Amino acid sequence: MTSKSGKKGGPRSSRSATRPASEQERIFKMLDELADNDPDLVDRATDAARDPDTGRTYLRNVTDNILKETNPALSATLSAATAFIAATQIPVREPQSLPHFHIILEHTAEDRHAASRIFNLASSRLNAMVRLASTRESTDIGPVLQSLIPMAEYAINKAIQNYKTAPSLH
Repeated sequence: MTSKSGKKGGPRSSRSATRPASEQERIFKMLDELADNDPDLVDRATDAARDPDTGRTYLRNVTDNILKETNPALSATLSAATAFIAATQIPVREPQSLPHFHIILEHTAEDRHAASRIFNLASSRLNAMVRLASTRESTDIGPVLQSLIPMAEYAINKAIQNYKTAPSLH
């Protein structure tokens, strides 16, 4: 689809078209800070985040691309935490709100695969706990859902412990 302006993807959304200049300036300032004031990095991240089909660029994708270069541990931890939230449907607003997020971030700074390993272990444990609890509660899943955050904290804590304990070879 081609818009009146001749660009692929149609007209701009009303939200971005009405975004005040002060908010745009705030966004660009935030991106510059994330990129350590490297305009080339912001440009590369923006280009890489552009959807080739629609021509749209999403702020979240630009931010992710910048973090991959400036703070790969944070990028990997946020990505794994987001996948954990999606897999477990835990009710948190931001990945950084997950229990023990900072501990997992520290491990990921040392081992780039730590976050995905820990969150995968925690997801498996939490999903098993929810299945077990829901069978015990028969048809009423309400109490299980109310205890989801403490169960997630326990599952993440156990996953961190398992990650720290290297398997012994005999």
